[in-house]
Amino acid sequence: MQIVNIPGSKITDGEVITEYVGSAPPKGSGLHRYVFILFQQPGKLTFDEPHHSRTDGKRGNFSTEKLRKKYNLGKPISGNFFQAQFDDSVPAVHKQLGF
Repeated sequence: MQIVNIPGSKITDGEVITEYVGSAPPKGSGLHRYVFILFQQPGKLTFDEPHHSRTDGKRGNFSTEKLRKKYNLGKPISGNFFQAQFDDSVPAVHKQLGF
C-alpha cells in the first residue's frame, strides 16, 4: 500500500498510489513479514509513480529506498509490522489478485 500527500493525520484524504491487499503468502512458504513505514514529506509532492489497483498484478519489485531517495523523504518517522502465513483465507485473496 502506498498513500502520499496525507494532510496531517487524515489518511483517508491522501492520494492512493497502490491499494492495500491483505497478506496472502503461498502455501508452505512459512512466515512472511509485512512492514508499514511512514515518512514525513517536505510538502505536497507530485508523485509520478504508476498507480496500482488490487487486481492489476503489477505490484512486485517495489523499493521503499528508491522512493525515499527520489522524493527526498528523509528517515522514517513511524512504522509498524506484522507476520502472516498461509491459511484458509489466502485462496480468496489470490483469486482477487488474479493468481
